[in-house]
Amino acid sequence: MRVPTAVSAAAFIAIVPGSIGGWIPLYIATGGSSAGRWSPDRFLGVVLVVAGWTILLWCTVEFVRRGRGTPSPNRAPTKLVVSGLFRFVRNPMYVGVVTAIEGVALAMHSWETALYGLVVAIAFHLRVLFYEEPRLTREFGDEFVAYRARVPRWIPRSALDPASRAQEFLENSLTRGDRDSEVREDETVWARRVGGSENRWRRFATGFCL
Repeated sequence: MRVPTAVSAAAFIAIVPGSIGGWIPLYIATGGSSAGRWSPDRFLGVVLVVAGWTILLWCTVEFVRRGRGTPSPNRAPTKLVVSGLFRFVRNPMYVGVVTAIEGVALAMHSWETALYGLVVAIAFHLRVLFYEEPRLTREFGDEFVAYRARVPRWIPRSALDPASRAQEFLENSLTRGDRDSEVREDETVWARRVGGSENRWRRFATGFCL
């Protein structure tokens, strides 16, 4: 008998992310001993842990409801999930796991756990780059290509980003039919110039992450 999708997803989350983002960083942080006294930074760490796991569970629900699948590669979604937190970044589940790990590091005052979180983040990035994105391109084709062009890999696009504003202005100016063509041409040159310079800076500053 086939296990229900929700049950399969819950089991995977409990075993895999539960290990990577749960008991492993906790064990590294404590070394098998109890935690010290509570302080404001420890409380902030707990908030990060809760936030990380909230992100993870929210995305799992999206996988089950929208994608008709689970986070497990053995039972991956049959539909591309672009709703919920996936509207802002393409890999929010990995963001949630790393957030939870660094929350443990802060709550337990553990540099070793913080370093472990960095290693996990690099591993996630390499997995996305060399395995998941090629697989999604093969499975969903143009749908994923369009999604990839629209949504960043890790860092959400800010509404205050000058490059994004220039690009939006450019698109709007090209679609308005009630403006003088010469004026639109001057505005388009400005938008391209601003957007181009800002995009070069963004590529330099955040390049491989996007």
